[in-house]
Amino acid sequence: MTDKLKQKSMKQILLITASILFAVQSFSQNTTKKPMQKFYGDIGLELGIPMKEFADSTNAVGFGFGGGVMYQPSTKVPLLIGGDLGFLVYGSNTQRQTLYANITAGNTVIDQLVMPLRFETTNSMFNMHLRMRLLAPTTIIRPYVDGVAGFNSMFTTTSVYDESEQHYFTDPSTDLITSSTEQADITYQVGCAGGMLIDLKKNLHLNLQANYLYGGKISYYDANKTDNWDITLSTTSFSNPSNVNSSDLNINAVPTTSKSDMLLFMASLAWDF
Repeated sequence: MTDKLKQKSMKQILLITASILFAVQSFSQNTTKKPMQKFYGDIGLELGIPMKEFADSTNAVGFGFGGGVMYQPSTKVPLLIGGDLGFLVYGSNTQRQTLYANITAGNTVIDQLVMPLRFETTNSMFNMHLRMRLLAPTTIIRPYVDGVAGFNSMFTTTSVYDESEQHYFTDPSTDLITSSTEQADITYQVGCAGGMLIDLKKNLHLNLQANYLYGGKISYYDANKTDNWDITLSTTSFSNPSNVNSSDLNINAVPTTSKSDMLLFMASLAWDF
């Protein structure tokens, strides 16, 4: 083989080797490149409507707010996992009572203290869920379906406020005398949801969602029944606010127990990052 042929053959071998190395490197980069992941966060308003046995026991509708986070491991796979929190108030009312205390000198009443009080009762609901979502890989409007599992807590609180100008029970910086949780219970929630993400601009979306949640049995106070509560404050130590606490509140009422199925609607702003 002549020198020219040898040189030509070496050039061809080097060219082929370089091409193979370039191809292997490109393939290696493509195969080791991680798929793009994405997070979604949202916060917005919620509306809860009792269903079935729950609706037979109460006609209270809950209003509140909530938010959540969803994680998509790969944008090539339309599967997301995450969770959410929500807080709703499903009823509240206010009662006013006046306490009277006589000031005596010996057996003679020389003055009378008039102490107006305000009793506020609030029925609340707190829920937490885990979600698994299938999100359509479309643009502008992206429908989705969720599987949902979590818990729901319902509780009722009563707060007593001093409305007197003299602040017999409190100092001038606050009107709150005491607060008490009258009822608290917790149960499971499982169900499904459907919704859609509507693109508003890059990375910002309107999230519209409807959930049907099956709830276990739970004890609670109905918002309408709390209107007729007989609330009294049992204390004779009017001169010292520290003597008034939640144990002085007496409420004559019996909670309702039922299943807690509900429709939960949410409208929120969502963003991805």
